[in-house]
Amino acid sequence: MNNDQKIWNYLKDKGLNDYACAGIEGNLFWESGNKPNNLENFYNRKFNMTDEEYTAKVDSGEYTNFVRDSAGFGIAQWTYWSRKQGLLDLVKSRGVSIADLASQLDYLWIELSRNGTLINALMSAKSVYEATIIFMVVFENPADQSDKAKQARVDIAQQYYDAYAGDKPMDKYIEVANGVEHYSKAKQGDLIFTIDGKPSNFKVKEFACHDGTDEILIDGRLVRYLQRERDLYGVTTINSAYRTPAYNAKVGGAPKSQHLYGKASDTVCKNGSPLEVAMTAEAMGMGGIGLYPTFTHIDTRDGKSRWDNRSGKQVGVSTFFKTIQYGATGEYVKIAQRKLGVEVDGVFLDKTKEAVLKFQGLHNLKQDAIIGVRTWTELMK
Repeated sequence: MNNDQKIWNYLKDKGLNDYACAGIEGNLFWESGNKPNNLENFYNRKFNMTDEEYTAKVDSGEYTNFVRDSAGFGIAQWTYWSRKQGLLDLVKSRGVSIADLASQLDYLWIELSRNGTLINALMSAKSVYEATIIFMVVFENPADQSDKAKQARVDIAQQYYDAYAGDKPMDKYIEVANGVEHYSKAKQGDLIFTIDGKPSNFKVKEFACHDGTDEILIDGRLVRYLQRERDLYGVTTINSAYRTPAYNAKVGGAPKSQHLYGKASDTVCKNGSPLEVAMTAEAMGMGGIGLYPTFTHIDTRDGKSRWDNRSGKQVGVSTFFKTIQYGATGEYVKIAQRKLGVEVDGVFLDKTKEAVLKFQGLHNLKQDAIIGVRTWTELMK
């Protein structure tokens, strides 16, 4: 069972209704990706530590400033010293890791139980939107409370509601096929794909042709890949997936476009640039990858095709992995720095070099401080 399901089940077992569960979990995912070892990204760079390294050093006692370092940590991104002290005391009393999900959920519930007004408000919410905003404003109280920020959390919460709410949740699911399958938008559009029995974040209807055609062709391998992107980069939007021949011609698609066969998606990820998404697709061995100014085309064709259309003119490329090393600058360096958890300034100097060497050592790669195909492949997975 994945963390998403564990968190939902925990909240339901505490007696919360579906709106409240969705509102809480949508906020938790926004804060941490539901990862109990998640260290606030800024502090990954500041401390030059990955989530795993920070967690290990707190657990071992090597790092002694957990309580006072002001770094958000855990599923709820606990930051204030007294709250982090409470979490630390709890896990120590149990002899478990600071990243133990069960303990973090118990600690979250302890905090929630102290605020009866919040619990009552969540239980009285009449919609996913209302419950999400209540938890966001009262419990999380982030600096950014703009309408855009609120809607982003609501969108995630709605996905959890769609996936898990109801007395018979399995009635809402359909397992992805091993290849291309035909679906009916009218009969199956609201079904949520599962991957090896685990709910994904995609419904059948998200892959439908924009001309309203009922039939939808979808390659299950594409769904699996998109879920991987979503897990890495947050909310993932499918701009265009299956296309009928008529619609494909109308929008100027290639005569043999993979969209015609249910094998392609033009994709936008909330926390990943089109180039990052393309590079992750490269690491995953996708058949076709096309880079555009605002989205990434990926498809599951059997052969290999790569192109860059960011200038408005399609240019064939052999790979989206550009080799970089000490002294390099630009977007590729920034992507590598984000993946390595160091300061993102777009300049490959000493700290980036040290991080690359460390990463290569951990992954049994040649320690040459050069980010080539093999190192990129490991970084982008």
